[in-house]
Amino acid sequence: MDELIMKCDLNLLNDRINNLSVGLTTMPENGTMQANKTFLLAIQNYMCELLRVRREMDNRSAAPENKPLTLEQLRQMEGEPVWTVTRGLESSGRWELIEFSKCDFKGREVITLANIDEGQYDGFADTYGKTWLAYARKPEQEVSSC
Repeated sequence: MDELIMKCDLNLLNDRINNLSVGLTTMPENGTMQANKTFLLAIQNYMCELLRVRREMDNRSAAPENKPLTLEQLRQMEGEPVWTVTRGLESSGRWELIEFSKCDFKGREVITLANIDEGQYDGFADTYGKTWLAYARKPEQEVSSC
């Protein structure tokens, strides 16, 4: 099935969908050509689904590389889920929400993290990149913890 989708010409498929739609809108409700309207609607829906799947595949392959976020990018994702990894700890990846706070009594910027397993805890901006990393998406392969 993927081979069929991969070989299709998106512009040609879109034209066929549009032509079929025009034909269906001018056809009387109980009208027939060589097939009944229900059958043609099913074909149109199938073609739309193929086009949607193909576009999703194109979008997936065009997704930007999932590099660790910079501290500035992490700040911009405050309140959104990020995938965090503790360096030196295998299989430590998990989804967490982050919130940047003021500084602690030592003047370090506090980052509050929260996840389902451990609840809420504090991390520090000055340890980001050294002891832990965050990603906008879960990496497709296990991230090296070195």
